[in-house]
Amino acid sequence: MDKDKMLDYFNDRETTLFRDELGSNARYHELLQKKLAAEDAHRKMVGEAAWKQYLQLDEICNELESVRYQAMYLAGAADFEKLFRQS
Repeated sequence: MDKDKMLDYFNDRETTLFRDELGSNARYHELLQKKLAAEDAHRKMVGEAAWKQYLQLDEICNELESVRYQAMYLAGAADFEKLFRQS
């Protein structure tokens, strides 16, 4: 398996992969609305500096998630390749 080629494919399709998979997932949208409401309440409670720091932390967390998703995608692709070779 060519990991670079697989990562390029994943990165090209990442936004559509999640949109397609989560677009009709009611639980995901329910949790997203709760997250947005909690963020809005938090922003109103803290000052501007604390809010900016929170956004920086959130950005780092999003990057971590992206790396995790890539690793899971590559692991799934490797598993598929192994299964394909066995059959």
